[in-house]
Amino acid sequence: MFTKNIEQEEPFHYWKKQKVLQNLEELSAFLRETENVVIYGAGDYGKKIIDYLIFAGEERKIRGIVVTKRKHSDRCYRKVKIQEASDFFEKNKNCFVLIAASLEHWFAIEEIVCAQEVSYRIMAQELYIDICRKMDGTGKYSVKQGILDPERQALHNSTQK
Repeated sequence: MFTKNIEQEEPFHYWKKQKVLQNLEELSAFLRETENVVIYGAGDYGKKIIDYLIFAGEERKIRGIVVTKRKHSDRCYRKVKIQEASDFFEKNKNCFVLIAASLEHWFAIEEIVCAQEVSYRIMAQELYIDICRKMDGTGKYSVKQGILDPERQALHNSTQK
C-alpha cells in the first residue's frame, strides 16, 4: 500500500506556495518590488497579464514576452516583442520572470527558468480570474478545464433565464 510522507511534501508545498501569485494584491506587491518583468507565455494567460499591466499603468516594467518555441507564437503582442526563451536569456539575466501559463505547463517552464538562474513567480488561475473580473467589471467568469470561458458562461446564463 502506498502512503504519503507528509514531512517530505510540506517543504515542497511551502516553497511552491511562495512562488505562486494568487490574487491582485499579491501581484501588486510583486510589481512594487520589481522593475524588469518578463512574461513567460504568449497564450491566454500571457496576453491577459500583458493587458492588465497596460491597464494598470505598469507597461514600463515589461521587458518582453518569452516562449519555449516562437514558431507557435506571433512576433509581438501589444507592441511587446515575443522571443524564444533561449535567445532572450542569452542576453538578459537581470530580469524577473512571471510564468503566465496554465497549470499543465508550469513544471516544464519552471525547469527552463530555473536553468537560467533568474528569479520568477507563477501566475495562478485565481489571479487570471481576478484580472478578468477587474478588467471587464462583470465578475461573470467560469472555469472549464483550467481555462476561463466567458462565452460559455454567457451562453449558460442566457439559457438559465
